[in-house]
Amino acid sequence: MYTIVRALMRPDVAPKLPPHTKETVLGRAEAASALGIAVLIVLVLGGIWGGLFTPNEAAGVGAACAMLIGALKGMRARQLFAAVVGAGATAAPIMFLLLTAAMYAKFLAAAGIADLLQRAFAGLDLGSAGIILAMVLVWLLLGMIIDSISIILLTVPIFAPVAEVMGFDPIAFGIFGILAVEAGLLTPPFGLLVYTVKGSIEDASATLAEIFKGSVPYWLLMLVVMMLIWAFPGIATWLPSVAH
Repeated sequence: MYTIVRALMRPDVAPKLPPHTKETVLGRAEAASALGIAVLIVLVLGGIWGGLFTPNEAAGVGAACAMLIGALKGMRARQLFAAVVGAGATAAPIMFLLLTAAMYAKFLAAAGIADLLQRAFAGLDLGSAGIILAMVLVWLLLGMIIDSISIILLTVPIFAPVAEVMGFDPIAFGIFGILAVEAGLLTPPFGLLVYTVKGSIEDASATLAEIFKGSVPYWLLMLVVMMLIWAFPGIATWLPSVAH
């Protein structure tokens, strides 16, 4: 809603489409590509919701269908092999993080760290609001210096049991935490997402200060939505409850 209103009020800040885009061969190719991706999304998510396969099986089905779409678009064996290797190179570090995070969570449980932190929070007499604000502060600070997956793997095994004791719905807490982590990745002076944007744009005149300034409204909106989910967990739990 903010983006739409902003673009209507200041059309000059919205990107301009090149003229006659739909009439060009490139435009038709992009439309066909977008249609293939849309079909892939519907197939994977529809299969999960329809009970045709589990999420793990859906990952395999999605990968196979993506390769099929690539082949139909003209990818050859060498290109498909390069895509598979590239996907493996991306997934391997994440799988290693998940493996070590599982070990980390087991260690925390065996050592009683979660209980220790719960007692520590209770001893500080911060109350539910104080504990939640402390979590948000930690997420914002970590978001300045490390990536979101690492933050989640480091903090969720500690924070989730504390939130559960407080009566915070797990689904609502998950969405709440993701918003806090992503807001942290936009927090100056080290917001990693801002540096990612800076490295991905071709306009060398765009400065980090300008990108930080442009991200502030979205940072504030993330915090607003996060607080709304905290106050009204039904915002996050209504749709899953309907799906079940």
